[in-house]
Amino acid sequence: MTTPLHRTELDVRWGDLDAFDHVNNATYLDYIQEARLRWLVSLPEASWRDDDIHPVVVNTTCNYRTAIVWPARLAIELFILKVGESSLTMAHRMVDAGRPEVLYSDGHVVMVWISRASGRAVPLPEVVRAACQATAAT
Repeated sequence: MTTPLHRTELDVRWGDLDAFDHVNNATYLDYIQEARLRWLVSLPEASWRDDDIHPVVVNTTCNYRTAIVWPARLAIELFILKVGESSLTMAHRMVDAGRPEVLYSDGHVVMVWISRASGRAVPLPEVVRAACQATAAT
């Protein structure tokens, strides 16, 4: 992977732990979702969604590498793998923010932009495409 598209840091909350005293596996996906949303809202325009067009997740993988225990500060890094006509494939890595050699998880997500009215795929918003291309060029 190359330069991250985006990096988000999050603190593990006590309530994220399960009965085995580590972060529940489903919570990893919440952390990754939060990183994706923070990237989207950081774009220069809000035109990545409107009343009709919005992204939906159509595929996700998460490889659990190391259990996360409390307390911890996480860094979630996003990378572009593929930009399609209406979709975006984004890799993610979750590491310890203070010790990036500690890898908690990795994987990828495929998002497709759709029209709420038709339920069909629509072209990727230009602001998203431009942000992805700018990262790929660095």
